[in-house]
Amino acid sequence: MTSRAVIFGCSGPVLTREERAFFRDVRPWGFILFARNVETPDQVRRLTDSLRDAIGRPEAPILIDQEGGRVQRMRPPHWRRYPPGRAYGQIAGNDPLLAREVARLGARLIAHDLAGVGINVDCVPVLDVPDPSGHEIIGDRAYGQSPEEVIRLGRAAAEGLIAGGVCRSSSTCPATAAPGPTPTWSCRWWRRPSRRSSGATSPRSRRSPTCRSA
Repeated sequence: MTSRAVIFGCSGPVLTREERAFFRDVRPWGFILFARNVETPDQVRRLTDSLRDAIGRPEAPILIDQEGGRVQRMRPPHWRRYPPGRAYGQIAGNDPLLAREVARLGARLIAHDLAGVGINVDCVPVLDVPDPSGHEIIGDRAYGQSPEEVIRLGRAAAEGLIAGGVCRSSSTCPATAAPGPTPTWSCRWWRRPSRRSSGATSPRSRRSPTCRSA
């Protein structure tokens, strides 16, 4: 049966009987988790397994907003506290190459956290360029003050997620900042071998996203 082009959330940390029946009937393309759905690593893993089991698709995308700073659904004490996007450029000072590597490393660590609980898409990078006349919702979530800096560090963050087996979903808030040129990306899905097998895939294998810049 074909999935519908829609993404749903659920009400809490455990999938209810009603939600399971609804998702089974509607068969959404994927799901998204919010802070209300997150308690511990084991709990999140059970929830992502339950969501995929409800629609019978072990490869179904499960998204989350895990930027760092103000926007971080998975928080201490179970997960690291990550800095906002602006911090990566500030840490490196006048060294753009170092800033790029720091942004890539930060995203790679986030990908490790997400993949460990069955989340395979992060709503990162934020590709807005701050505008003094825009809304404060962007603020330190932006990677820089210019389109060039946002592109450079946003691309590095996307590469870090990809290296960790998590697909990126670029985030932007229209009418709240000055949009800059956006790099284009393509995404495909590959099947990861089971931990219990050395090469061949098993029926329990997950499919994980890999992306590349275009």
